[in-house]
Formats: sequence, structure tokens, C-alpha cells
Amino acid sequence: MASPVSLYNQWKKKGILDEKVQIVYEFYSKKITTGTIQSNLGISPRTWMKIKKEPEFKEAIKMGEEELKENLINAIYFRAVGLHLEDSQNQVEESKSGVKKKVNKTRKEALPDWNAARYLLIIKFGRQYNEKKEELDLVRKRLEQGNEQWLLLEDTKKKKE
Repeated sequence: MASPVSLYNQWKKKGILDEKVQIVYEFYSKKITTGTIQSNLGISPRTWMKIKKEPEFKEAIKMGEEELKENLINAIYFRAVGLHLEDSQNQVEESKSGVKKKVNKTRKEALPDWNAARYLLIIKFGRQYNEKKEELDLVRKRLEQGNEQWLLLEDTKKKKE
């Protein structure tokens, strides 16, 4: 099998590098496993480890992960505020008297989810919405007053010796 660098250069010469980069972007934006990505690119795991370090693939991975994150936050948002959907189905019936059109509308409603709303408030707007706000404020006050002392793991090991 060709080395990862030469395979990358072959893709570039054949003009299919952009297509391969697009595959990686789409798969990362949908959280598809690296095994699936490797099989779709037709490469081994070892080759993937080297090719993903190329600038085009790094950017595709980064952008795919950003899109995934954005989509997940949007999904949590819609779950938090609730969702109203209206679906309509058109039915056409033919009879002796003519054609009848019937429209069936259904309204679907997903109620707001308190946990999703709480999560978004904590993540987006910080500690003021955290359920442990009082405890965090108390710890911060102790640290500022010098009443609290934190030891590093290395310090505890030195004391034992």
C-alpha cells in the first residue's frame, strides 16, 4: 500500500482531495466513527492517523466538530423552549360529483423541558444559574480571605516521604 503522504499527493493530483476532505467534514459533523470514515476513504487506521494531520483534514475535522456542537446546542434549545409543529396532508378523492380535496392538519407540540433549559442557562450564562451557586460563592470567599488552602498532588506526596 502507498504511504500516507504519497496517497495524499495522489488524491491531490487526481483532483479528489476536496471530495475526501468533504467526506471527513460531513462524517465529523454527524459524529460518525473513525472506522466508518476510514472504510469510506479506503484507508487503514494507520494511514488515517497520518493523513488527518494534513492541514485540509485538520480544518475539516475542526469545522465538522463545530457544526456538530452547534447542532446539538440548537437541539437542546428547541427541547428547552418547546416546539410547535404543524403538519398538513392533502387528500384528493374522486367521486361521481367531482374531485374533492381534503386537507388534514395536525398540530404537534413538545412541551418545554426544564432540565434542558437549566443546562443551557448554566452553560451560556454561568454560575448565577448553577444549583450550587451558594456553595461556589462560599468557596470563592474562603479562597479570597485565605481561610482555604489547596494542596497540589505533588505536595501531598512530598509530605508522605
